[in-house]
Amino acid sequence: MIAGSFTAESAEIAENKLVIIDWLIGRFFKNTIYVKIKADLLSVTLVEENHTFEDKPLLAVRIGSKGKGTIIAAGSEAEMIDPAIDDSVKIHNGFDHPRSCIRDFEIASATLRYFIRRVINRKAFVRPIIIMHPLEKIEGGLTEIEHRALRDLAELVGARDSFVWTGRVLDIQEIAESRFPETGGKLGWGKNTT
Repeated sequence: MIAGSFTAESAEIAENKLVIIDWLIGRFFKNTIYVKIKADLLSVTLVEENHTFEDKPLLAVRIGSKGKGTIIAAGSEAEMIDPAIDDSVKIHNGFDHPRSCIRDFEIASATLRYFIRRVINRKAFVRPIIIMHPLEKIEGGLTEIEHRALRDLAELVGARDSFVWTGRVLDIQEIAESRFPETGGKLGWGKNTT
């Protein structure tokens, strides 16, 4: 009886400490990442430093003898690889689908992770707030499945919190101040905001 209540109480205290630590880190060491998504261009901006990496959202993946894929190039570098020379290499675009902004969730997450690493110093990495902004294939609005996929994609690559924005391109100042326009777009809430 005592051991069981001690374990539950300890777990609750540990969880509360993690929430407080996460809040403190997010309050004083903020990283906000703005991701603009198109089938032929992925743009990732670290807002606080106004540092952007843009490239084609391509991954070159070599399939090993045990069927496991290894990323050998990304972006324009992946495009320069000729899969005809090595049939174990495949070029993938996780964001190129005729009806949706995500084609392949695993490839999209690996691509987004690669792009984020290009703008954030890993030593200074604090779990970011990620704003996902699909720029095409959103006629009629996003379905709940597409919205959820974008939020899950942000969470999978390490977001502390995530938002999905549809509408005009946001400027750095608006994002830095968390000031989303009331007209000209729609903000979908993330996992920690309801």
